[in-house]
Amino acid sequence: MTREPPDVVTERGLRKLVGQGWHLVLVAYEDAQFRSQHWSGSWGVRVARPDGAAEHVLVVSRAPNDERRFTTINPVFSLLDKYGVAVVHVPLHAGGRAVNIPSARWVPD
Repeated sequence: MTREPPDVVTERGLRKLVGQGWHLVLVAYEDAQFRSQHWSGSWGVRVARPDGAAEHVLVVSRAPNDERRFTTINPVFSLLDKYGVAVVHVPLHAGGRAVNIPSARWVPD
């Protein structure tokens, strides 16, 4: 997926928006499967305003705007933990979305 700015955000921008109270949204692109003792699938991350009025896609870098994809659940948990999410919600079926709300105690670097 390629999107044009300002609908995209790098992790630096994500940190800033989460610090302003935005939520993290996980999107499943395929059904998750349990293989070799690990959950695998395809997930993307969005950062959304709490009122739902705006949403940005997490990208690897601003150019060429390649969406950051996660293919196993461990890095998803690590990313959400990094932003103070105490209870992780993960969609397991293609097209699913799950909102994750960072702790009010989390403070950006």
